Amino acid sequence: MILNNLLKYLKQIGSILVVSLLLSSNLASKIINVNPGENGHSIETALARAAAGDTIMLAAGRYSAPLEINKSIFMLGENRPEIAGDKNGTVLTISADNVVLSGLKISGSGAQLVNEDAGIAVNASGARIEDTVIEDVLFGIYLKQADKCIIRNNRITGKIRLEIARRGDLVRAWYSNELLLENNILKSGRDVIIWFSNNSVIRNNNISGARYGLHFMYSNDCRVEDNFITGNSVGTYLMYSRRIDLINNTFTLNRGPSGFGIGIKDFDDGIIEANLIADNKIGIFVDNAPREITSSMFYTGNIIALNDQGIAFMSSPERSHFKTNSFIDNYEQVSVSRGNQVTDSTFIGNYWSDYTGFDKNENGIGDLPYQSRVLYEDLIARKPDLRLFIHSPSIQALNFAARLFPVVEPKKRLADVSPLMEAQFTASVPLPAGNNHWFLFATGLGLLYCTFLITWKRKKTANLPVSRAGNNKNMQLSGTNDTVIDVVKITKSFGKKVVLDQVEFKIAPGETIVLWGANGAGKTTLLRCILGLFEFEGSINISGKPVSQFGKYLRQKIGFVPQELQFHDNLTVEDTLEFYAAIKKTEVDWNNSWLKQSGLVQYQRFQVNQLSGGMKQRLALAIALLTDPPFLFLDEPTSNLDIKSRREFLHLLIELKNAGKTILFSSHRLEEIYRFADRIIVLENGKVSIDESPNQVFKILGKHPSVILFVNKEHRQRAREILAEHDFEISPNGEGIKVRVQAEAKAKPITLLNNSGITIENFDYEIE
Repeated sequence: MILNNLLKYLKQIGSILVVSLLLSSNLASKIINVNPGENGHSIETALARAAAGDTIMLAAGRYSAPLEINKSIFMLGENRPEIAGDKNGTVLTISADNVVLSGLKISGSGAQLVNEDAGIAVNASGARIEDTVIEDVLFGIYLKQADKCIIRNNRITGKIRLEIARRGDLVRAWYSNELLLENNILKSGRDVIIWFSNNSVIRNNNISGARYGLHFMYSNDCRVEDNFITGNSVGTYLMYSRRIDLINNTFTLNRGPSGFGIGIKDFDDGIIEANLIADNKIGIFVDNAPREITSSMFYTGNIIALNDQGIAFMSSPERSHFKTNSFIDNYEQVSVSRGNQVTDSTFIGNYWSDYTGFDKNENGIGDLPYQSRVLYEDLIARKPDLRLFIHSPSIQALNFAARLFPVVEPKKRLADVSPLMEAQFTASVPLPAGNNHWFLFATGLGLLYCTFLITWKRKKTANLPVSRAGNNKNMQLSGTNDTVIDVVKITKSFGKKVVLDQVEFKIAPGETIVLWGANGAGKTTLLRCILGLFEFEGSINISGKPVSQFGKYLRQKIGFVPQELQFHDNLTVEDTLEFYAAIKKTEVDWNNSWLKQSGLVQYQRFQVNQLSGGMKQRLALAIALLTDPPFLFLDEPTSNLDIKSRREFLHLLIELKNAGKTILFSSHRLEEIYRFADRIIVLENGKVSIDESPNQVFKILGKHPSVILFVNKEHRQRAREILAEHDFEISPNGEGIKVRVQAEAKAKPITLLNNSGITIENFDYEIE
């Protein structure tokens, strides 16, 4: 009865996660219901009565603080009860392991930095703080030697009336390893700071109005992804740490006294990838990173746009590698402190909006190196005070004069020997939590999109030699009759790690090839090489044309479905298709047979965030098929789908196979390969170990297919007997019968039962 009441209550507050926690904890002794008592002290009585594993359920109302939780309990709130401090000291202290707080409001801490007054102080491991509003506090949540804590879906606001230097940190982790900070709105504090806390994950948070939005000190092996960090003095600062990855974050309008989107100091072995870094004073500030002679830094696929300075190096950027980044209309693309040099190996294969070269062979790479020769940059290097005039119209006049009159042409500052002709929009911009920054976000994204269109059209029309400008219209695929994709001795390395080693194979027209192998075998890297997105050693020809020269044109003939889908959740299905159709220079035809078969027609007005995983995968496939391309590449497209969605998606692919598409499909699911492939190419440690038909691959690997038959319950026993009489190896499988079969005779048990008058209602395959 108690458990039923608890579940009913939890359903009302919508805390599905807490339900799971309570059920998994094997809730034992009691649930203590608390109403606000005289002077608000009834909660203290409940804490005294509670034992480890109990649940305290607070009714709506106001409760007095300070409070201390010194037992491993759940404390849940109904209609967000408030635990209110008296503006003195810390409101709530957790001193026991594995405490769970959810659905509360915490307010009114003291304001003494020397006392570290906080909304919640955690001095034990395994705390889980969720769906809680914390406001008018000096420090929001203060973790001290509190490992494996989870802070999720909270809204934390500091003491807004204090000057920013006198505020406390919105979240401070001190010697607290394996922190998960996820889906929080954090604003108007000093920092979110991770000190001496390794293996932490900071994901999908909205951080604004702070000094350092996110500050790492002496913390290693952390991951920061999908965060929206805007309107701070500094977006994030990585200091005295190692191996922190910044992936797919947004850093905008960080224009305080320092004004860095990303600051990096005395730091080693970081990966800065697919971030949007826009409209900051300095996009990326680098000081002594990497610091160790054996360390490196990798900056890949970032959009660095509309900043006063795109990147500022305070020291020599040795062992720093910038590839496939897009530098768009920064007043100063890259600055280097005097006395330091940018080596020719630092920048390779980036897009520069001020590039004035051309692409004669149309391989997407400029035929002349990009060289930074902006007069204003040169003047600033000698007279830093001139930065005061950075937004003045006179600056444009200066740079224009430098181009007109070579006598004032500045010295070369850096070079990119293989500049890209088009911006690489690989970053999937995280949307801010809530609506408080939507107008700002939309405006910034609109500016970026306009910039992209202007620069793209300029490069497309002005920089191509006239003799080659119109050739693409009449270009046709002209492969041989027996080979449409020819991969010859492909080798690809990242640093010292060889990911692909002398990979070689051919694909015939209309053939379906599956790349199979464990995670890390090189499947995704190989697909991206064939798409022409990665440089490589060896050669790849598609229909007789080398990818290295015609990659841009050939990608127009390939529909690609990536493993990780990135859509704008607030767009409708129709708007999403229209957006990609505009990019592909085509139109959305809802009468198209493939679009009809995708099942998306009835979901046209649905927002993407309303779609299931299976429907999102269908949307990705529909986008890939907008131009009805002859080739279809899929990178583990079913890895995150449930069984039903996977079956439906594979059925669509079988239809495409039957229509004659040439399909290259990577997977680690043997049951998909069994039904789908003409040939399987097995990758192991970057090498091709097997290239055979599915039957031969299964024999070599010692794998055995089984068919799972679903028969009406009243006929199930008879079906087992018939199969056993014919020497089939059978075993129960839920409501089905699992039958071991030969790869070349997988339909035999189905035929046998049908001939015996037993109807098979459904079937599935499994590989063991």
